[in-house]
Amino acid sequence: MIFYNNGYLEKIKMKKTLFSLLSLAILITVVFIVKNNNHESYDKIAELRKQHEEFLRNSPFKETLKLSKEQRKAKGIPPNKYFEEQWELTMNPALGKPTSENLKYIQEGLAKRRGQGGFAKVPGDKADNNWIERGPNNVGGRTRAVMFDPNDATNEIVFAGGVSGGLWKNTNISNAVSQWQKLDIPENLAVSSIAYDPNNLNIFYVGTGESYVGGDVNGNGVWKSTDRGSTWVNVFGGISGDSFYQSATNLSINSPVAIAGDYLYQPTSNFGSQITAVITADVVLVDDSTVLPTEGCNALVNGASINGKIALIRRGSCNFTDKVKNAQNAGAIAAIVMNNIDGAPTPMGGSDASITIPAVMITKADGDLIETTLITETVNVSLNPRNGDFTGILVPGIQHINDIVIRDNAGVSEIYAAAGDSFYSDANATTFLGGPEFGLYKSIDGGLNWEEISLGLTTNGNKYCPNDIEVGADNKIWISTINSTVFGDGGGTVLSSSDGVTFEKTYEITEGNRTQITTSSSDAQKIYVLAEGSGTSPIIMEKTEDGFTSTTSMTLPNDVYDGIPANDFTNGQAFYDLIIKANPLDDAIVYVGGIDLFKTVDSGATWSQITEYYSSTGLNEVHPDQHVIVFGNEDISKILFGNDGGVYYSGDGGITIEERNNGYNVTQFYTVGVAPTTALTGDYFLAGAQDNGTQVFQSSNPNGPDESFRAVGGDGAFSFFDQDGIDRYFIANVVYNDGIYLFDYDTGEWVTINDESTAQGSFINPEALDSNLNILYSNYSSGANAIIKRYSGIKDASTLIKVDLTNNLLTSRPTALTVSPYTKTSSTLYVGTILGDVLKIEKAEGGTPIWNEISGSSFVGSVSDIEFGRNEYEIFVTMHNYGVVNVWYTNDGGANWKNKEGNLPDLPVKAILQNPLNSNEVIVGTDLGVWYTDNFSADAPDWNSAFNGMSNVKVTDLDLRNDNMVFASTYGRGVFSGEFTLDPNGDLDGDTVPNGIDNCPEFANTDQADIDGNGIGDVCQDTDKDSIIDINDNCPERLNFDQIDADGNGIGDACEDFDNDGIIDLEDNCMELANPDQQDTNGNGIGDLCDTSYEAPDNITLEIISETCQGLNNGIINITTKETYVTYTATLTGTGFNLSEGFVGSYSFVDIAVGSYIVCVSVDGKDFEQCFEINIDVAEVLNVVLGKIEDNSDKTSIIIDQGTPPFNVTFNGQTLRTTSEKSFEIETPISGTLEISSAKACEGTFKTMINKESFEKVAASPNPVVNLLKVTLPFSNDKQIPVQIYNIGGKLVFNQILNKGQSNFIEIPFEKFDSGIYFVKVNIEKPKVFKIIK
Repeated sequence: MIFYNNGYLEKIKMKKTLFSLLSLAILITVVFIVKNNNHESYDKIAELRKQHEEFLRNSPFKETLKLSKEQRKAKGIPPNKYFEEQWELTMNPALGKPTSENLKYIQEGLAKRRGQGGFAKVPGDKADNNWIERGPNNVGGRTRAVMFDPNDATNEIVFAGGVSGGLWKNTNISNAVSQWQKLDIPENLAVSSIAYDPNNLNIFYVGTGESYVGGDVNGNGVWKSTDRGSTWVNVFGGISGDSFYQSATNLSINSPVAIAGDYLYQPTSNFGSQITAVITADVVLVDDSTVLPTEGCNALVNGASINGKIALIRRGSCNFTDKVKNAQNAGAIAAIVMNNIDGAPTPMGGSDASITIPAVMITKADGDLIETTLITETVNVSLNPRNGDFTGILVPGIQHINDIVIRDNAGVSEIYAAAGDSFYSDANATTFLGGPEFGLYKSIDGGLNWEEISLGLTTNGNKYCPNDIEVGADNKIWISTINSTVFGDGGGTVLSSSDGVTFEKTYEITEGNRTQITTSSSDAQKIYVLAEGSGTSPIIMEKTEDGFTSTTSMTLPNDVYDGIPANDFTNGQAFYDLIIKANPLDDAIVYVGGIDLFKTVDSGATWSQITEYYSSTGLNEVHPDQHVIVFGNEDISKILFGNDGGVYYSGDGGITIEERNNGYNVTQFYTVGVAPTTALTGDYFLAGAQDNGTQVFQSSNPNGPDESFRAVGGDGAFSFFDQDGIDRYFIANVVYNDGIYLFDYDTGEWVTINDESTAQGSFINPEALDSNLNILYSNYSSGANAIIKRYSGIKDASTLIKVDLTNNLLTSRPTALTVSPYTKTSSTLYVGTILGDVLKIEKAEGGTPIWNEISGSSFVGSVSDIEFGRNEYEIFVTMHNYGVVNVWYTNDGGANWKNKEGNLPDLPVKAILQNPLNSNEVIVGTDLGVWYTDNFSADAPDWNSAFNGMSNVKVTDLDLRNDNMVFASTYGRGVFSGEFTLDPNGDLDGDTVPNGIDNCPEFANTDQADIDGNGIGDVCQDTDKDSIIDINDNCPERLNFDQIDADGNGIGDACEDFDNDGIIDLEDNCMELANPDQQDTNGNGIGDLCDTSYEAPDNITLEIISETCQGLNNGIINITTKETYVTYTATLTGTGFNLSEGFVGSYSFVDIAVGSYIVCVSVDGKDFEQCFEINIDVAEVLNVVLGKIEDNSDKTSIIIDQGTPPFNVTFNGQTLRTTSEKSFEIETPISGTLEISSAKACEGTFKTMINKESFEKVAASPNPVVNLLKVTLPFSNDKQIPVQIYNIGGKLVFNQILNKGQSNFIEIPFEKFDSGIYFVKVNIEKPKVFKIIK
């Protein structure tokens, strides 16, 4: 077996292990991938977490995940964001990639176990408690392989292979309600092609794996059936060994001799120069004189030694660019970076145009060897340029079969398999699947032996990668090609061979990539070619009628939907959906498929569209993305079509095309949500599906598959039914936060919770529903910004509120969200992140949520699920990744975590649930079905595959209904359900009392003691559900897992009642004084009896209103208090007053004379008093200042120094204005009487004569002014002139006496004033006011 040290580190070979069957007294030897789950040191864990973060930061899908569907099409990237996200989520943190090849070994072990008759059952422990397939029986999934049974002359029996759902059979395909039956082939086998042996019609072959989608649907070679599809065995291909690192580049250690040899290295193209010629020099270990000197994160202190040499640097805490730049600055001619973890070297990320020297990475082991040798000897190396095929991690073995065909060659069945290759990306941590093993393989002995047939070499000297195989009318073999993943060339080529041994290149489409062909069944020289092109010719279609002596370019069909370009009926997806097929009886009739299906009856001169999906013109409505077309045996009117929606059938030559997906349960679901039985009668559940929207099951058949309806289109995502048993609604999601919709059964109305196109969050976006408060929490992260979006008031658009939740603890995007079911009046939200953090957010519904981190110190990976046990302290956490501990448990709310991995194989875990009837039974959903343990409390639980009716495909989600029914969504086999039960005839605790009558079935209690007679045995009664039985609990009615008893009186603090008022201290708002009514008038959480809020400095406020008119002595003192739960006494003393009055809330002293006073406020019955010194001021009188604005102006400036607004202004008896302004201008074109009065008659009236002539002799200039304002005073005899300046707001900004002397002017300084408008008052016999602009 492959053994991972702590699941993270070095792989070493181990012996086979024994797998114990629970139900059978036999032991079967199997091969499993397991992990050593001994705890690593904190340093190792921290290092691994950092490594994981770095791998994620440099993910090969970092950029593609940001692209829209249209952008992906433009770049020729498969529409597989889900798989790209899963690649990131499931990567082994130590390796930077998923090790999905593990599944092969695990699956082989499971197959052997089943073959021996073993079975496992779950949920529950009843022997007849199977998983039940629930459907949908009317929704299909991506299908690339279909075939009419060659033994059936009626063309009623057909076979279909789901890309992720195994192989299926339908015996009455013409019947619209006919059902599919699953055949005995692994359920999660990606079937890509199917063919039969023309010399033995009972022999079928299927090819597996889908090479077009970047490593997301991997196969297992070729499988064979000798009994018309009933049973199957693998006859060719599959993963042939452990993955290993391979490099096209190496370095040579020239000396010393002891370590001389060639060592692989990983080059970098992100920065620095490329190695195009051998670089030879001595190696010098860097030293930056820090605690970790060999990491070279700072300027090097051994530059003299490094100058002209190759720097050796240890990978570590700083950026690669910093390390290499420091080496370059010290004079190094190249840099070798030593990995700091075991395993293959990784590409170095970063960007720095100033780096000019090359940099490479070597393994930790090779680096350690060189570093150790340098202690005593000089090491000389040569960095060699590229000399191999590729650099990356290779998963060996033929895994992708693009096509399979069997030719009858004079009675000999020649099997031809087009083996393709695939990989996860051309960026960081590139993993090649199959690698250079792609090619055309042939067997002439029924698949016992295979040989690779040479197809020649491309112009670059590489092998051709075969894509499509056809047999011509003259029995010639035709091959079309696709660009290989390893070399990136060879596509667009057509090759042929008569003998099946020697192939020659017959034709080539310039810049062609994926190429499909179809041959005439009657004319050996007539062949149609359909190819993926590039640039302005994304699709190329040609035909030849002379065996490619000449070709004719064909007219392309034009889709009626205006969103699909006229020159590309695949809409940018020729790499994904591209098919062409000629009618076997009339080669002028040809069908092609891209998004939709088209047909020509004149060899491509004209085309008619026969299906549509995005338009509505009356054509056959058929799911988009066409992959395969097959005609009936000797009956061209019967046609099968395979696409992303499953299987479609035509019985009239394509005139009418109908869906045939009843029971063809290959639907790929991401999540499932089930309605409680208290809200809706019958089985109601919904699930989000790949490319098939959100499917809703209503009153579904509980005993088998049933139909569903699509509530929302696109890719369905997280799905929920309200759980409070009162509301009756479900929530359906489209990807990201782009479309979130609620349907309310009570109103029959839809509510749009969110509708956008910004791709915020993840493609299949984690969410959690608080059913009690009707709040939806959703990952809303983008880039480096980790955000949770809170959608509250979701039942009605008028109450919908959207709020972003962020916190310093949330440092990476959420991958799991769960709301505690035990906190009902507020939201307690639990968050798991892609970096393995687990956060608890209390009061998440409010304005100030309380954030805390409860992560385990040994957590590594990306959190996939957070679930609860019997209380909020029991928490289960699972991880998505390979190579980590996938199952964690705490019973103290996260203070301490326990590793519950046990013997669970090394595979991703997606979901977890505990049996409410048996806490020792826990199930997990994994990439290979459901696994369970019935001894979860053990330090190392025993896990078993639960395949009693359950498929071992990927289980993406588990949901528990209120009646203990479990629903499981799968990626490729629809939805299953099972029930958590307790066998009434069993004896779980071994106390001789059957479970059915045992009042404590989990704990032995033969006496069945039940002191309170409530039907729950005393030994297991846990009233407060804190996991401590009542007889041992120091506070049995209050949850207190910690059992804290501060005063040691035997009563837990959670139950303590110090003041004996019947309210426990933890809930008492006044613990020291008895207050059973818990009155808290101000709602601050402190009972009135204990509350001292009245002492707050801002509790008491005074408002002073002075005398309104002189002599009235009518001042007022208003006293106001914030706290109204106590009685106050106010005392006033001073100027003949000595008053005292009690009040609550507020009180006023009135008719107070002008003078000074002391006001004191005390609290009755409390030792508290606060005093204030105040003044009642004398009333103001009206005071007005007039002035002329400037020479020759008809305006008079008015400034009111004192008075109560509003002011009434009249001139010559005519009212000019009523205003509250204290500085303004009025028109005075002639001399006359000006009168101004205030709001208070007692303030008097200002009255004066305006003599226009008196103003004209005084002037001010310049205006606007910069530094000095000159005011001319020709008739003033005063030598000292008082001057005041007011700003536009009436504020006095200048008040000085200026010396005029014997001159007739004064100069006023303005240089220190800001720009603006000012009023200058010159106090001469008749004061003059000027409006001046600075």
